Amino acid sequence: MRTISGVLGVLALTIGVYGQAFVHQKLGENFTQIGTGILTESGLPFWSAEATTGNLDVFKITGNNNFTAALLGTSRIADPVAYHPTAGLMWEGSGSALGSGNADVFVETTNISASVLGTGRIAFGFGFTSAGQPVWYGSGSGNGNQLDIFRGSTNLTASVLGSSRDAVPAALNANDVLLWDGV
Repeated sequence: MRTISGVLGVLALTIGVYGQAFVHQKLGENFTQIGTGILTESGLPFWSAEATTGNLDVFKITGNNNFTAALLGTSRIADPVAYHPTAGLMWEGSGSALGSGNADVFVETTNISASVLGTGRIAFGFGFTSAGQPVWYGSGSGNGNQLDIFRGSTNLTASVLGSSRDAVPAALNANDVLLWDGV
């Protein structure tokens, strides 16, 4: 009996301490469309939703912080991809501020794909190495409109595949070994 009351007391204390930040806020409250979401290792959610009609933005639950509106302009679409404790949030998005037809990968507020891919670009996020280097893939005028995999700004696939190439990451293990498909 004493064990049960002790467990209930610890549970009540845990809920009281850790549950406070989310008591008055519900995930997706007052949003018309909920997109994809991710959880950090500590359980903090990042998620995409439509707060303004026609714009799918990425939010952090604490305060419903909008990560994407100021960077993407109008007609925006954004989704969270991955989180690293040091590097922060990786997300992908498109919008009027990036130019027509361009879609980029960001780490927090830094556009990591625009300067690498050039114009007519489309980029997709994949994940982080253990040290926090972003791994992503994309194409644009800067890489001959070929679909390549990058670690940071380093093209990992161009020298291996040659011309007329397409490469897509499949897995990244704890030792930072990347498994990928390519032609």
